[in-house]
Amino acid sequence: MTLRRFFAVQLMPASHIFQTPKKVASDRESENGISFTSSNFEYKICRRHPTGGWLPPIPRHREEAQHFPLQYDYVNTNCLGNILDFVSHELANRHSVTKQYSVYLVGPGVWDSVKQHLCIHPMYDAAHKEYPETVYELLEMTLHKLARLAEENQSLIIVWRTSGYYDGDKRGAHVIDEINRMARNFISEWNAKRRADGKTKNFLCLDFGAAIREKSQGQNRLRGDMQAHYSLEVRLLQIQMLVNLLYEQGHA
Repeated sequence: MTLRRFFAVQLMPASHIFQTPKKVASDRESENGISFTSSNFEYKICRRHPTGGWLPPIPRHREEAQHFPLQYDYVNTNCLGNILDFVSHELANRHSVTKQYSVYLVGPGVWDSVKQHLCIHPMYDAAHKEYPETVYELLEMTLHKLARLAEENQSLIIVWRTSGYYDGDKRGAHVIDEINRMARNFISEWNAKRRADGKTKNFLCLDFGAAIREKSQGQNRLRGDMQAHYSLEVRLLQIQMLVNLLYEQGHA
C-alpha cells in the first residue's frame, strides 16, 4: 500500500496556537467547504512543502492533490474533547475531512492532566446530555468514536499515539499512565475482535508513552524548549516508531 495523504491531530501547549483560532478555522471554510461545530481547530496545511513544514494559508489556486507524492495536514488542538468534537463531526458528515487521507494520526498531549481547568469544553457530541465527569469517561467516548470511524472507513488507517509526560508533574504522570493504558487495551481488544471476524486492522496504537516514560522526569528528561516538550531526538523517535508500525502492519 502506498501512503499518499497524511492527516494529524496533535494536542499541544497554548504557545503553538494561533491567537485567533476561530478566525483561522473560519477563513478555511470558504475554501474547503469544511465547517466545524467545535471551537478551537487550527489548520496547518503542508501540501507543497518538501520537508512537511507548515504552509498556511491554503493557496486559492493549486494543483489537484493526486499530483503530489505526499500530503500532510495538521490540526492543532489542546484537549481530548477537541478530538471527540472532530471525530463526531466526521461521523455526522460522512467523513468530509478524513476521507481524503490514508492515515489519521491522533497524538494526545498533557493538557488533560496538567491543565484540566482549561479543558472545560464548550461544544460536544449533541447525543450526550451531560459532559463526561472524568477524563477517563471522555477518553472512552473518544476511542469508541474513533473505532466507529475506522469501521465506517476501512481504507483509513487510524493511529493513536500514546502521550508523553510533563516534566516535574508526578501526579499528572499517573493520569497519563492510565490514559495510555486504557487506550492500549481498548485498541488491542478492538483488533482482537477484528482478527476473529477476519477483518484487517486499521485502528493502531503507537505506544510512544511507554518508550519515553523513563526519559521523562528530572535529570533523565530528554528536554525540549519547555516542560511539556521533548528534544529533537525524541521527535525523530516518534517518526521512526510510526514508520515501523505502518511497515509492520503492511501499510508502508
